[in-house]
Parts: sequence; structure tokens; C-alpha cells
Amino acid sequence: MVKAKKKYDVLFLGRSVYHFSYYESILSSLIDEYDVNLKILFDKQWSQNQPQESLNTFDNKYNKFLKNNISIGWFERRKDIFRNFVFVLRELTTFSSYLSRKDQSYFYSRRWRSYLPNIWREITRYNFVRKIIGSKLVFFLLKQIENFIPTSKNIDNFLKNLSPDIIIVSPANMRFSEQTDYLKSAKKLSIKTVVPVLSWDNLSTKGLFHIKPDLLIAWNKTHELDALKIHNIPKEKILISGSPFFDKWLNPELKEDAKDFKSQIGIDEDEDYILYLGSSSNIARDETWIIQEISQKLKTCQSPINKLKIVARPHPANFKNYKKVEGKDIIIWPKEFSLPESLSSQKTFYNSVLHSICCIGLNTSGMIDATIMDKACIAYITEEYNATQTNAQHFNYLLKSNIFPLAKNTPEVIQEIGNLIKNNDKYKDARKRFIKEFVRPSSNFKKAGEVAANQIINFLNES
Repeated sequence: MVKAKKKYDVLFLGRSVYHFSYYESILSSLIDEYDVNLKILFDKQWSQNQPQESLNTFDNKYNKFLKNNISIGWFERRKDIFRNFVFVLRELTTFSSYLSRKDQSYFYSRRWRSYLPNIWREITRYNFVRKIIGSKLVFFLLKQIENFIPTSKNIDNFLKNLSPDIIIVSPANMRFSEQTDYLKSAKKLSIKTVVPVLSWDNLSTKGLFHIKPDLLIAWNKTHELDALKIHNIPKEKILISGSPFFDKWLNPELKEDAKDFKSQIGIDEDEDYILYLGSSSNIARDETWIIQEISQKLKTCQSPINKLKIVARPHPANFKNYKKVEGKDIIIWPKEFSLPESLSSQKTFYNSVLHSICCIGLNTSGMIDATIMDKACIAYITEEYNATQTNAQHFNYLLKSNIFPLAKNTPEVIQEIGNLIKNNDKYKDARKRFIKEFVRPSSNFKKAGEVAANQIINFLNES
């Protein structure tokens, strides 16, 4: 690997400390492999009351450097008279984009409409208004207005004082993104900008890049197509690294003995379980009825299926509903809100998947985690959630990969579980292809964070 020819001043701007685990692999690789001064800044308001285990672990790991080439803090927000106007403009522009997408669920345009001010929410209740706003002409005009809005003077000065060689911004396309104005000011000041894609669905279910970065680092070809089609980013400005967010599952320290893990959650060594992976409240407000139905159906089956327990892992953002289904045959684990950020929480998730017979889910990134760990995950397809499942563009990418056994009702779930118990797993080859194409297109064993860090340094070295 070619080292950087000089020490570079790198500014990283994150939205919230909550997201740190998504790009920790990139930042660690920059520190470990290259000679950089790294300043990591977050938005203070978006970070309030957010878990920061991953950031704390990173801080402790590199603490000896903090007085030298690494610092962590907060960035400024835009303060001028354009602030309120520009946020309305950008959310309206993204809403316009959603209205013109033929292959995306109406759920996402409706969700983005909820981010608009009351007056715009009222106006856009009418179909003819939505047709106008979703037209190519209105979208073009909204983009032109953005071009005429000046940069923020306080952000210009903030960047002038820091004088970085490059700014890494992520995600830069969430609702009410403060990071957009940093991309805009950087463009004015001729500072190079890079946006690593945050998550698997960030390009298709979040906002637009209202100011395009000089370089977008995508996970895979699917992301590249989204960047081209939805965000109109030129192909020459897109590089593919794989998924830095999933690098954590390459850690050999995660694996625990099955007996030891099962004892932690109250399961005997000779007992088996299936793992239900909960979705966020955006996908399903309360999916515990599925868990209960599966549990009741299991009891009517023949041995050994009737002896299976269910371990339910609630989505961290949708935890409260699960307490009501906990019992002898349904175990909630972990017991409290938990993100797989710290080593201990990653061990919990990893071993929950590893030692299960299989996983079951609706639409959650945990289903990708399970696939990466080479564990079969049954996709429970139901009309009740079709707006956020089969009609959702990003989830259809997964379905087309053929990595999930599909079940449209509880009996079909039980049938698929039975197949897997008999070692009739027809999806192993598809999972391997998915990892190669979607998660680690550069190498099955090389961290995507290392690839992305190398791409950033090479981009810096370009004239």
C-alpha cells in the first residue's frame, strides 16, 4: 500500500455521534495507514442524548494521539438570514424528486412530505399540486434557486480558519442536513470534498445531495446506479469501496462458545432457537404479532421443531413493544436498548446470529448482517407492510439477490425452518455472491474501510 507523501489535514464532519460506527473503519484506517491530522466534528444538536459507545471506544483507542493529530468536537451551523429558507427549499427539492420516482414506494414521499412546514403539507395534500411539484420543470427551478443562494459567511470563515486539505462528510443527505452548507462553502473555497455513503439504503430512502461532492464513495454497483439515477452524480466522481459499516464482522474476537452464549440468555446447551430480527418503527410499528404467531405454530409441530425457542432482538429504535411477548418460549435479547457499537454489544449480536438455527425478519439491516455471517434469514413477506417491503426500492435489491428464503405466512415460515433443520439450505451460494457484489466487492477479507481510506488519499494526491 502506498503511503501518503505528506501529512494531510483531514476534516471529518458527521451528523450525529449516533452514526459514528458507520464510518469508524474509514477513520481508523486513515489513522493507522497514513500520516494525517484528523479533526472529527459533529452537529451538537443532532448528537444530544444519542448513544456514543463507538465514538468512546475509538476515543479510548487513539487517546494517546488526541493532543497531537486527532481531535473531536462540534461544528458550527449556518446562522444567516437564508437559513430557514434554504432548509425549506432543500426539503421541497427532495420531495419533488420522490414524486417523480416510479420505482419507489409512496411511503417515502409521504414521509418526506411530513418534513415540510405546515403550509406546504396542506398545499401538497392535493394531487394536482403534487404533480406540479414533481414535474421536471419545478425540480429544475428549485435546483437553480439553490445555486443562487450564497454560502454561509460563518461557515466560510470556519473552514478558512481550519484550512483542511480535504473534507469528508457523511451522510450529507439526511433531512435538515447542516452538512450541505459545508459542501457548498468547500466548493467556493476550492477544498476537496468526499462523501462516503452511510448505509445500505441511504441513496434511495433519504434526501438528495443538494451540493454534489467531488467524490462519492459507494458500497457497490447498486449504490453507483442510485447515485447516477437519483442524485445525478457523474460516474467519474464515484468509486466503489464495499461497506465500511459491516467491517466489524471480520473481527475474530467476536466468536463465543455456543454453550457460554446460550447460558447468558437462559437457554440450555442442547436447546435450539430461531432469531427474530426486529425492524424500525418506520417499517413496522408493532410486529410482535408475527413472533407470537410463529411461537404458537411451533408448539403444534412435531419434534424437534416444537422444541424451538424464539430469541427476539428488537430494533434499537423500536424496543418498547417487545416486553409484552416475553415468556418461557420467547426470549428478548438484549434486554435493553442496544446498538452493535461496542465490542461487547457486537459480540451479543454476532453470537445471537451465529448460534441460531436461522433468522427471520421483515426489512432491517440485521438481515444483511446475518447474510454476511452466512446465516439463512427468512424474509416474512406480508401485505400489511408492503409499502416498506416489496414496494420499497432498497428492499427489492435484496429480494432480487435471492439471498432469503421467502415466506408469506406462518406455515411457510415453519416449512422453511424445517428445511434448514434438515440442512436443506439452498441459499448459501447466493449469500456468497451477495457478499462479493454488495458488501466487499474489492475482497472478501479486506476491510472496506481500508479501501475507502486508500481512495481518499489517492484522491488527495491527484493534482
